[in-house]
Amino acid sequence: MEKKTYTVNDPEFWSSHYQDENHPWDLGGSNPVFSGLLAKEQFPIMPSESYAPSLMIPGCGLGHDAIHFAKEGFAVTAIDFAKEPIEQLKTRAEEEGVSVDARVLDVFSLPETLKDTQDIILEYTCFCAIDPSRRDEYVGVLSSTLRKGGHLLALVFPIWDRKEGPPYAVCPDQWEEAAKRHGLQVKQRGPSEDSHPARAAHETLIIFQKE
Repeated sequence: MEKKTYTVNDPEFWSSHYQDENHPWDLGGSNPVFSGLLAKEQFPIMPSESYAPSLMIPGCGLGHDAIHFAKEGFAVTAIDFAKEPIEQLKTRAEEEGVSVDARVLDVFSLPETLKDTQDIILEYTCFCAIDPSRRDEYVGVLSSTLRKGGHLLALVFPIWDRKEGPPYAVCPDQWEEAAKRHGLQVKQRGPSEDSHPARAAHETLIIFQKE
């Protein structure tokens, strides 16, 4: 029997990378752009003693950011297409004594219970990894998950001048055009001084707000 070839549209494609410990997109820790915004209290919504902002991370991978933001007082929902990183995230969250709602989900089939629930979404791995023909649909899904007035923080990588991926290059203008079609307005756009050295000059931070 001929072995099936999987694509980015299949969870098996991503599972195989984790099974082989071949995940070069993983930074080994929380994304410095997002953690930097939080440390400087420049995050759109900050947690307080009376409120834990809801924060979703699609394509969370091994969950470094999920753990970090849960420790900082956010109510974190972390989702991934592959089961392997979610299993590791659940184990680590338990070991570190933090609460993370970690789920194996297809981002294009999110349950109704997640719609209109999130204060913040962190996006930096899915848009560049999904089939480009589904990008507009993806942004629409994210918008539907945000509360009115909620924020989408999109770290656009790799921007179009870096041709090698992973796995697809992105033009920031594409992000803006799709976002506007789905009720998201640009609040901030530009390079980040906190980019990881391997990604400096190849990513753009765009902060959107849902109307």
